[in-house]
Amino acid sequence: MRAIIPILILASFLAVSCEEPFTPAGVDAPPQIVVEGYIEAGQRATPPYVILTRSVPFFSQFSAEDLENTFVHDAVVQVSDGERTVSLTEVCLNDLSEEQKQLAGELFGFEPDSLGFNFCVYIDLSFGIRGEEGKSYTLEVETDGQRLRATTTIPRHVGLERLQFRDPPGEPNDTLAQLIAS
Repeated sequence: MRAIIPILILASFLAVSCEEPFTPAGVDAPPQIVVEGYIEAGQRATPPYVILTRSVPFFSQFSAEDLENTFVHDAVVQVSDGERTVSLTEVCLNDLSEEQKQLAGELFGFEPDSLGFNFCVYIDLSFGIRGEEGKSYTLEVETDGQRLRATTTIPRHVGLERLQFRDPPGEPNDTLAQLIAS
């Protein structure tokens, strides 16, 4: 019993003394351009769109107004499928009518009245390029003296051959199942 007490004290001391605060590298890095581009295939697919923002420091606190100020305006944004090149138009929520705001909310999955800031997006209003399976697309963004470029390919659809579920072994079950798709 006497030998256990010094060992516990030593173990407690080692556990506490090994603690060291962690600060991730790049916490105070300068703002960079953040590009979120979307293109999808299908009959009811949304037109290609890009959200351009600037990064914010990792530990920063910000309001809706600060978030609104992260959007990049007046950029040149183009999407190409190798045959056609389309310039995307900047559209901000505050520039839209109430009916257009509702349509934008349905398209992007938010309730315009509850957003609280001026959401901006670059979008293909002409529907000049539609996403197609197996095709590659190039995005070019020019802003603040920077030229950014990215390429993506929409993969071909892989259909399901079989879909089944199994109850987990053990007690009778009414809510949990294992879904197997192949």
